[in-house]
Amino acid sequence: MQLQAFINCELTLSYTNPNDKARRPRDSIHFVSGNHSWLHDDSQLWQQQIVLSDEIFELIKLTAVPISAKAVEEFSNSRKLDILNYFLYQNYNLYLKKINYSFQIEPLYELFGGGIPTLNEFRRIFNKILAELKELVPLEITATDKYSYLMVPNEAALLKQHKRRKTNEVKDQLVIINEDYKDKLKQKYSDLDVESACVYVSKRSQSGQIRHPYAYLRDVLKNPSWYQRERVNFITNVHKLQYREYQNLPEEQRKINARFFKDLISRTHIYSVPVEIQPMVEQLKHPDRVVIKGLPGFDYCCYIVWAYLHHKVTEFGAISAEHKLVKFLQITCK
Repeated sequence: MQLQAFINCELTLSYTNPNDKARRPRDSIHFVSGNHSWLHDDSQLWQQQIVLSDEIFELIKLTAVPISAKAVEEFSNSRKLDILNYFLYQNYNLYLKKINYSFQIEPLYELFGGGIPTLNEFRRIFNKILAELKELVPLEITATDKYSYLMVPNEAALLKQHKRRKTNEVKDQLVIINEDYKDKLKQKYSDLDVESACVYVSKRSQSGQIRHPYAYLRDVLKNPSWYQRERVNFITNVHKLQYREYQNLPEEQRKINARFFKDLISRTHIYSVPVEIQPMVEQLKHPDRVVIKGLPGFDYCCYIVWAYLHHKVTEFGAISAEHKLVKFLQITCK
């Protein structure tokens, strides 16, 4: 029942101070992608992997919390490991703010007391775990009374971090724009535009025609026609990678996606869509006829549906059949 609840769970996040990419609001996202009923249905064959949803994977990457590698090796008890990593992270936050903090036993019980029947029993177990943790890491946590614990942050308990290469250090001379500057530009322009413009500027720079690449890049982004060829090539390559990713999905997921697309076609009336995409809808309904030319095969159409539903790149040429299919999805998948 817990696994079934997890599979069906939808997560919505909002922030009072959404100042960075990690704090982008999320609305009703799932933890996993596709059909994972085999986790709770004993009549089905057990699978080898769980596929995270794109949204939850992005969230994990943007909000990753460091954990102690030594603790992972030392502890086999998951509760103990969770409590240690929790307090290591709290020590880090409090150390940055230069403040102490008092933790109450009841919220800790809600966080780490799963399977423990009473608060008093949890307090006894928690005190024992705390004593073991202090032997491994010099966390300064002391009980101030029966139900409160005071943490005084200290530098000795901070996790050691691996040195990170500076993003403005250029190792490949073809890469002349650092990642930090790209991120700033992506607040105003799309990822595709920024990356394509960077390729254009790199090519021009190699021929010695650019004196100030950063200033020139800003001008290029204001004139999309300059880097149109690079943009088209970039989109083509992205679609090749995405299509390969789609083909590598489990067969059952692709079948579910295909059934969704077929159902969408069958319940869409031709005259319920704009005139310019009516021939394409007719072609989809009657694949044995040749109503329009240039429409890709059914499998590639299914890939476009999958890419659209998973918020991947779905940009195509304005007069292409693929572009009309995307427009059809925008109308029918609201």
